[in-house]
Amino acid sequence: MAEYLYWGAMLLAVMLSGLSKGGLAGLGMLATPVMALVMPPLQAAAIMLPILVAQDVFSMWSFRASVAWDLLKVLLPGAVIGIFGAVGLAQVVEPIVFVWILGLISLAFGLFGLANGGRGRFQIRRAGLLLGASAGALAGLTSAIAHAGAPPVQIYLLSQKLSKNGFVATTVFFFGVTNVLKLPAYMSMGLFTVDSLRLSAILMPAAIGATFLGILVVRWISAERFVTFVHASLCGVGLVLIYRAMV
Repeated sequence: MAEYLYWGAMLLAVMLSGLSKGGLAGLGMLATPVMALVMPPLQAAAIMLPILVAQDVFSMWSFRASVAWDLLKVLLPGAVIGIFGAVGLAQVVEPIVFVWILGLISLAFGLFGLANGGRGRFQIRRAGLLLGASAGALAGLTSAIAHAGAPPVQIYLLSQKLSKNGFVATTVFFFGVTNVLKLPAYMSMGLFTVDSLRLSAILMPAAIGATFLGILVVRWISAERFVTFVHASLCGVGLVLIYRAMV
């Protein structure tokens, strides 16, 4: 494979991840699939995780004032269960099964939102414990396997009718905590190597720069366009995941 394609795919992956951490929710799910075009998926996930943790520090600081803590307290316990469940399930269930499920859910919800002008027609008034914990668990499970946990959290938070900043901040904090929790799980599976950590360090400056760019874009875009963007990105991510499951 040409070296420029190899490095091009990795740089595009960290740029997408950075824009997502800056608040352009959904783009981050494309990062690992893009990197997996030039290397094995688990290797791509191992390279991305330290980068995600570093990006989280900057995005969490930028949006710290707008977090919906009541929703976060419902989501995070489920995420813990999902992450450690993924370690066991990865031994007996093909990861492609989760890719299929997540792709179909993402596409269906994104199309539903776009068909209703980006608004949707449902609303959960308060943070239901069972629904929130289930969304957190599914997000933790799929995030641990492929850094692809955004749709369950986005679907749940969109149903809460949060402000734009509240949606972004709560998403950012959820995945900031989740990514730290994934570190021991990845270590236990032996995914981190000297080479993977070296590549993470090389890509880090571009990743941090993209995070700040995402923060600036989110503050500029209107709330209505932002919600439409989230639904459209869910459709795009759903199609990418379904394609990955098919090939």
